Amino acid sequence: MTTTPLPKPSEAWLPTHVMDYYTADQMQAYATAARADLEVEVKRLREALSEAADDIESWGAYADAYFQKKHDLEGCVAKARAALENKHGM
Repeated sequence: MTTTPLPKPSEAWLPTHVMDYYTADQMQAYATAARADLEVEVKRLREALSEAADDIESWGAYADAYFQKKHDLEGCVAKARAALENKHGM
């Protein structure tokens, strides 16, 4: 029996009948590769969010205290930092 190699996770979509065509080992390899791709993307997004929180905090420091309070600068930074702490198993 000849099997077709799975496409790279970033290039693939999986139809609902995929188990009709791929072995369990191939599906496990696909799932492992897809998870690795997602972990890389999550890391990139977390770093971007961390940098954005730092930027908000530093740029906001130039605003008058009235506007910092009016627009809840401290709360905005806290929300971004809280999102960084929420890992959802990653």
